[in-house]
This record gives sequence, C-alpha cells and structure tokens, in this order.
Amino acid sequence: MNPADRSAHIAEKRAQEAWEQTGSYTQYTETWIQVFRQSSREIYHKPSLKNKSVFEILGVSKTPITE
Repeated sequence: MNPADRSAHIAEKRAQEAWEQTGSYTQYTETWIQVFRQSSREIYHKPSLKNKSVFEILGVSKTPITE
C-alpha cells in the first residue's frame, strides 16, 4: 500500500469511528481531513523519504503515458 493510500485508510477508519459516536456527517468529514493531513505529515516527513521524489513516494511512474 502506498503512503497516500495508507493515509486515506487511516483517515477512513477514524472518520467512521467519529460518525458512529456522533452521527454527524460534518464530524465525519472534519475528522477524515484532520487525520489524513496528520498521517500524511508523519508518513511524508520520515527521514527515509527525505531524498525521494514525490513519484517514488507515491509509487507511481514518472514517465508519461503515451498511446
């Protein structure tokens, strides 16, 4: 699982918990955004990722797709 997917997965889990506790879609959305930002910061600021390009971090090819 690439870092962006991992952040989204963590955010979804926490947002679902917030939804179950409050029943509020606004709380769900705010929690998802907050957790995604926090987990992204933690993942992307790891020293092991410091010298990698965004393409390497996300696990995608930087060569353009041509037909």
